[in-house]
Amino acid sequence: MKKNYIEKLLSFILISFILSTFISCKKEAPKEEKAKTAEFDLMVAQNVVDNYMKELMKDNLEGAKKFYSSELAQKTKEEGESELKVKGYSIDETSEIGESGFFKLKVARMNLNKPVATLDDCSIKVKKEGSEYKIDEVKNEIRKEAFLEDNTIRVRNKNNVKTNLLADISSFPQYIFSKDDEGNLSKQVVPKDKFSVINFGYEGERIAVSTYDKDSFVGIIKIDESMAAQGGKGGGGQGDKGSQSQDSKAQGGQGEGSTMAREEPIGKEMIPLDLIKDSKIEFMSFSNGEKFILVQYNKNNTGRCIRVYNTDSGELIPFKFEEKYPYGKVEIVFSSFDKDVLNYEVIQKDMSDEALKKEAGKYQLDLKKFKEKKA
Repeated sequence: MKKNYIEKLLSFILISFILSTFISCKKEAPKEEKAKTAEFDLMVAQNVVDNYMKELMKDNLEGAKKFYSSELAQKTKEEGESELKVKGYSIDETSEIGESGFFKLKVARMNLNKPVATLDDCSIKVKKEGSEYKIDEVKNEIRKEAFLEDNTIRVRNKNNVKTNLLADISSFPQYIFSKDDEGNLSKQVVPKDKFSVINFGYEGERIAVSTYDKDSFVGIIKIDESMAAQGGKGGGGQGDKGSQSQDSKAQGGQGEGSTMAREEPIGKEMIPLDLIKDSKIEFMSFSNGEKFILVQYNKNNTGRCIRVYNTDSGELIPFKFEEKYPYGKVEIVFSSFDKDVLNYEVIQKDMSDEALKKEAGKYQLDLKKFKEKKA
């Protein structure tokens, strides 16, 4: 009898222990779940940064501000429209500290009407505001700027007073085959009446340049900063002003009676990309990693379209947008680059044309296989 009593008591204790353990575990589970959901997700934060930058590339400032924290949005005041537009960015570093994400970017800005461009180092902090990820801090510091002076392109590093000659008009080739002339039958004159738009690569070692006079020439100049250290003459921001006439500078020669040598440019090599007939270049944008460069142009009486070139060889990629879509009835407009992907949009010009509705829409081009798909 006593034995049965002890067995029952032990069974009761064991069952009580199991039940209490089960109940306590059940109570703890929501806390663990809560802790898990409260973790900071760096990938979500990076998506916020990407979407924010893409709004800036569309020049949609109101859309970009929607990614700000309530505090940053309150502090941010619009100072009027900027002449410089974001036309490319690259995320270089990401890190997570506590419940915040930190991102370092290179941002390429350019003037769409004249040859002025900047390359900025940008840092962005993302934090959680409730359940949402919001940008809480944005800092920009200039790395390089390029601009037109006396019919030459000059470059300034950071906040330096001294500038360096990148290239003058004589640095450009005299003639070039258009990429439309696949058989290379007829070399065309490179327009040299005036410089057009320019834009930096993200490392500051390349700059896309263009000239315009009814036709547009576009090329890439590789920058060699060591040339500035080798004692280019007269590099204080005025070039060879005073020792050369304007005409002789435009030709790269010396003025009459001048004994001063021509200033050594920091432009090391010119890679010609194309001569696009009857067109004006609107902007250029480098891909992530700078393997490709996109050129957005507007052809007279036809509309906007894009071309993509290999930055090292200058060759067109094996995907010609003018031929893939009914160009003239539609326009092809650049949106952004992602990793190994080009995002663009096909826009119907005549909205009453039912046949074009299938063509219109957002697309992605795989930059490895060069196959497009509708997004």
